[in-house]
Amino acid sequence: MKEERPTLATTDKITVAVDQLSRLEKAMILYNHAKAANLPDHVKEYLKSRACLRIIDHENYSPETIRQLCTGRLVAFSGEAEGDHKEISSKVTQFLSQPGEAWKSAYISAPGGERLLCTEIMAAGGAMPLDNLKTRYERAVMSARDRYPSFEVSFTNAKGTFLRIKPYRYGGQLVQFYHPSMRDLLTELIQEDKIMRTSYLKQLTLKELMSIAGTSKESAESSPHRHCVQITDADDIALLRDHIGDNLLPSSTLDDMVALLSDAVAILGTGRIDKLGRKLHDGTECTETLWVILETCVQHACSKEFWRVNLDNSFIYYWRSLFEFLRKLLPLISTPATPEYVPEMLRRLRNDKSVDFWGLVTATHSILPTVVEQCLNLEDREICRKDLIKKVGEALADAQNMDLENDFDDSEYWHDTYGSLSRDCEDYMDLFPDDLPIEENDKVGQIQEDFPRLEREPDYDHDFSDSRSSSSGTDSDILEIFSDL
Repeated sequence: MKEERPTLATTDKITVAVDQLSRLEKAMILYNHAKAANLPDHVKEYLKSRACLRIIDHENYSPETIRQLCTGRLVAFSGEAEGDHKEISSKVTQFLSQPGEAWKSAYISAPGGERLLCTEIMAAGGAMPLDNLKTRYERAVMSARDRYPSFEVSFTNAKGTFLRIKPYRYGGQLVQFYHPSMRDLLTELIQEDKIMRTSYLKQLTLKELMSIAGTSKESAESSPHRHCVQITDADDIALLRDHIGDNLLPSSTLDDMVALLSDAVAILGTGRIDKLGRKLHDGTECTETLWVILETCVQHACSKEFWRVNLDNSFIYYWRSLFEFLRKLLPLISTPATPEYVPEMLRRLRNDKSVDFWGLVTATHSILPTVVEQCLNLEDREICRKDLIKKVGEALADAQNMDLENDFDDSEYWHDTYGSLSRDCEDYMDLFPDDLPIEENDKVGQIQEDFPRLEREPDYDHDFSDSRSSSSGTDSDILEIFSDL
């Protein structure tokens, strides 16, 4: 190739899409690096003894790890193992299973556009729809001082190396890191580099804010976010506060707010919230960053501005979740706040037959009892209880008339119609334990246990879409390549 393209090794940039390499191509990359490294004979013999197959078939295979392996690591491993092939393989596997250094080397040498895409994915929690990533990249590029390639160019280069695409359950495509170790790498780099940290903070999404809140260093090991960036610098905290207020909260969605508050409760711990209450705020275990996030977001979730943005969201379950979290978190913040839109929300979402609606009423009542009692009669929950009793009877009758054990269509219909009924009945009784019980609900639960949803017969048509990467190059073909190493 050098004869046809003299600039190949000097001015040209080559991106290898690792996820598209065939088995044979992976073997050739390993062979070329090993050949160029002029390895000692005993290391060559190790590779030729089927070790090459284990290396190319490792899930973390990448050209960068192979380069590092052949330019020093293999020789060092062989020396430490005193030539024992089994011990060398153990060390090689350990190296391939922790590819952080390889990713770090590749990331630092990558163009700015690819690094920007990676920090966008990092700031979004490790995954983002492709369309959203394009929008965020182009917005960041417009306000940047440096010049960046187009999204298409940067993404094409990053795909298959740092990033990968998979189908998104809501349609479209989802972008995520090619390997989870990328997130650990970026955490380390962001923590060490002030400029990179500033850029990262400006890219953070609402639902990912709690990943930088964490706990103090003393309790970091028990935190669910112990591997995430720790924000302690006063300038960083001020920047974060402005970013939240100016960029995130004005358009914050109900779904993202619920995700954020859920993470906050997980970090603080339900048991500690119930036991310590406001004392948590005055203690040293939680960081200043956590309280900055919590103070601003909880107050905004109570505001009419938040309601105006989200009033068309009719998913009662999310509103119920929001108020259950607010019930726990409102007593912890230093500035008193109460939800300003409760009457309109209850009128708009009212559904007397919905258990989630009465769960929302219960959570809201614990915050603003007088306001809730002015909006509705709590005794109307009897409508919900009677509806559940009716559905239990229908579920039992249908189960008797259907072949839930053998008929796929019957099983599909029954589980689609009554699959959540037993859980709804239990939920209602947890909300109102003094109400009359919902009889025979235990029989519905037993039917679910005895006759689980039938699975559709599998489609045995073979998918050859991955045949190129999975079967190209037999063991004998690859071993023959290495025979003259």
